[in-house]
Amino acid sequence: MLCATLHALCSTEREYKARALCVLGARHGTRLMGLRTSPDPSGGAVHLWVTLGVDGAASVHLEELISRLSAEPGVRDLHWRLHSVPTARERGREREREREQLAAR
Repeated sequence: MLCATLHALCSTEREYKARALCVLGARHGTRLMGLRTSPDPSGGAVHLWVTLGVDGAASVHLEELISRLSAEPGVRDLHWRLHSVPTARERGREREREREQLAAR
């Protein structure tokens, strides 16, 4: 499965709007898989991370969401990346490698 992870630094006054756009933007082949916020240590801003599952032509809707977010006042430092979600077998192999590394220490 192809996923998109978006990150934005939002003013605390506009974070609710950016979050709402992300939730409402999860449609037509995009699925909301995760949403997380965290206050910025400098104050006055909130980090927003959103992970969406993307199916084929849904990338058009992802572009629309990114365009809407980038035009939103108070949203800055917006970036995203596309990545694949590992299968259960791949996750199991990764956990096994981590265990082996810890045991070797």
